[in-house]
Amino acid sequence: MPHAQLVDRGEIARHLRDLADHPLLAVRRDELLSLAGDLENGTGLEQWAGLDLPAVLARPESLTAAPGGEGRGGTGPAGAERPGA
Repeated sequence: MPHAQLVDRGEIARHLRDLADHPLLAVRRDELLSLAGDLENGTGLEQWAGLDLPAVLARPESLTAAPGGEGRGGTGPAGAERPGA
């Protein structure tokens, strides 16, 4: 099966844009949108090829706390000390 049939770059780009719009991933929004744009345009992909994307983008510091202080870390970036803690 040809490679083009295995991977739909447009679909992957749409998923990346959805992730970029998620409030908990606000810290990584720019990177996710940049990767989505490069996939859609078929340009700049060499800069992403050498990266271990999960290791770069899916780190604890990549997540922001849920609105209202719910979830990890209270407010601010995940793992940040909460005020008064």
